[in-house]
Amino acid sequence: MKHSITKSLGSVKYLAIVAILPLCADPVLGGSEVIRDPSAWNYAPLQYYDIVVHGTVREVTADEVSTNALWTQASKTDRMTPVRRVTVDVLDVPRGPSVAAAWTFIVPFTHSQGYDTPYVPGQEVLIAAMYHPGLQGYYLKSYYGRYVRRGEDWVCEETPRGTRTFTDAELREKIRVVEPARVVSDAELIVVGTVDSSAVEVIIGSDSSSAEILRVQMRVDEIRKGHYESGSIAVAMYQGGLYLPAWAKHAPDRFNPGEKWLCFLKKGDAGWYPFAGTNGLLQMTNEGLIYDRRVQYWHDATRIAQLISEVGVQK
Repeated sequence: MKHSITKSLGSVKYLAIVAILPLCADPVLGGSEVIRDPSAWNYAPLQYYDIVVHGTVREVTADEVSTNALWTQASKTDRMTPVRRVTVDVLDVPRGPSVAAAWTFIVPFTHSQGYDTPYVPGQEVLIAAMYHPGLQGYYLKSYYGRYVRRGEDWVCEETPRGTRTFTDAELREKIRVVEPARVVSDAELIVVGTVDSSAVEVIIGSDSSSAEILRVQMRVDEIRKGHYESGSIAVAMYQGGLYLPAWAKHAPDRFNPGEKWLCFLKKGDAGWYPFAGTNGLLQMTNEGLIYDRRVQYWHDATRIAQLISEVGVQK
């Protein structure tokens, strides 16, 4: 079973992005090969990270951060790690909370040397970033979260799987499919549930490979869409393994007894599951909705309730 250290955070009030990349004067980005199969691409940063920002690079500055802060783990011999702070002039925010006109983010250099590509002032970029509690700011976690404008298209370059070109409409549609209005509409069942227990089980695919499934047992407090007769429900989430079920989505890997969750579900081979991943599993607290156990959800809880009520409970 996977374990993670997560924190629930209040409203995000900062506007900076830090990118950890070596200095490079050459503005040319080269790709190794073109990936033509859309199913081979990793859209997770666009769909599950906390924010996607479209803008133009204003400036790039070198900096250092604590290695312990970067990796959020204690070490007796902490040291400073070189980073890049990249500030962009924001054109729009396709996903996530509103930010100021100038935004700055963090990109830890943990990927292949091929990802050592420069950020150039004036460059138009689309950045999918995640909040980093240790650095108190957003950072570029994945090379699949950086797209550069080339003519009319967006290009993701220097990834281990080569270069891929997309239209603006293609990328924005990937984001729209996990936005609240679409998730509410597509959900077969929307429930508010309180966690009773959770357990990991192993399932075997047709090729004999295995996967770990976290099955969370919840007491059903309220049905907001759909029809469900039992007072409890089991929600299945993929945790990892060589076997990847068709229904597997990115989801939290820890649920504590007593926690209350708003769940947007469909039924698959393993039973009820969050078909929109973390976009359809929102923790409910006194402070509001929490996304992915880490940050305040950028959509107001009242607005989510309104979207659900517009669909109505189906009897």
